[in-house]
Amino acid sequence: MQSGTRKIFNVMYSNKVIDLKHSGSAEGTPVIGYASDTQGTNQAQRWFVQVLQSDAEGNNITVRLTNNGTGLYMRAKPETLNSGVVGSLIATKWTLVKQNHMGQYMIKGQEGDLVCVLNNVADATQITLAVPDNGDRRQLWYLTDN
Repeated sequence: MQSGTRKIFNVMYSNKVIDLKHSGSAEGTPVIGYASDTQGTNQAQRWFVQVLQSDAEGNNITVRLTNNGTGLYMRAKPETLNSGVVGSLIATKWTLVKQNHMGQYMIKGQEGDLVCVLNNVADATQITLAVPDNGDRRQLWYLTDN
């Protein structure tokens, strides 16, 4: 994977993407799941994925995720079970952990093994941290260029 601007879709709720609530630019703005903007005008649904490091197979990719609309970084602080993911001025590293050959990843924090999860299909549901579960498709994400 190369650095670039992407939409990040949830596998379980396939029309939901990672977004910033109300396109907010303040520290602590919730990072949410929201219906994908099919018109392509909502920059808060686009993230610059900066690849910092990758293993040879591309199974573990360390990235920084920066919101295109606001410049905020995706962050979870503290990285504890059920903590909400927010937009932040503080750059944070995440690891994209490849789960299969269909380009699906878990998004893992740097301070432990917790991963991002979208707990339900309702628009504006905040993304939180959960214990990895290979059978839970709410924890799986795929990245697109559009």
